[in-house]
Amino acid sequence: MRGATSESRPRQVSPWARRYLALLGLEPESPSLPALARVTERHLRRVPFENVTTVLRFRDFGSEPPVPDPEHLLTQWAARRGGGLCYEVSRTLRRLLQELGYRCFSISGTITFPGSHEALLVQLDEGRYIVDVGNGAPFFHPIPIGEVVEIRHAGLRYRFRPGEDGRTLIQDRWIGEQWTPFCVYDLEPKSEAELHPGYVGHHTPGRGKFLSELVLVRCDHRGVYRLRNRELVHFSEDGMRAETLTTREEYLRAAREVFEMPELPILDAMRVLRRLGLILVEEEG
Repeated sequence: MRGATSESRPRQVSPWARRYLALLGLEPESPSLPALARVTERHLRRVPFENVTTVLRFRDFGSEPPVPDPEHLLTQWAARRGGGLCYEVSRTLRRLLQELGYRCFSISGTITFPGSHEALLVQLDEGRYIVDVGNGAPFFHPIPIGEVVEIRHAGLRYRFRPGEDGRTLIQDRWIGEQWTPFCVYDLEPKSEAELHPGYVGHHTPGRGKFLSELVLVRCDHRGVYRLRNRELVHFSEDGMRAETLTTREEYLRAAREVFEMPELPILDAMRVLRRLGLILVEEEG
């Protein structure tokens, strides 16, 4: 990575990349920190964090899932049928950024098990940055590596700090009035083969957490909206407001109105989770 820089002008991009940029409401720009921040901010607002897609992939393929397909994912996002988890959104965004001329690499992180998280490392003339749009958190801007960065949004607090070995970055979250380590990023770029065991882990019952819970998160500048199993929470600067979902109609309404995915097959995912032991609503009559 020594001497890696971004190009001075945007490349000619593919029709796929133009569709992607249209989804984000952006035009191609030369690689720069402000341009990267615009992509990151729009992406986080437009593509929710959700595990419905993963649950249904497990239904169809079990613990031997095909790798995420950027063409299919973009179609799903545009149709408001889904968002994704870290490995879906990070890998798809990496392809876009590389088409735009960025020096961009996939990296792994540890949250629930080693390699359970994926993010992006982007090399710019200003330095190295983490882009993490698949963390279910309001990381609207690239995060510089090598310094302590604190993020506050909607009453939530996050901190990024260099690891002691210089090869890691640590994400802390403010929980219970104290900083608690949440994710350790390995800053060494990873190949698809190196990332694959973590991806498979999330499709393996008992390995990751996304086959044992229902999670949706949407972030915008007004707040953070999170559904975890039955609890729907809105975090804002005015505090936290929570409600409990008890009917299929309430889940459909949340998908449509709160998370802005009216075509999300959330009920299908809930049926799969029921077979895996998570019962969210009473059985159909």
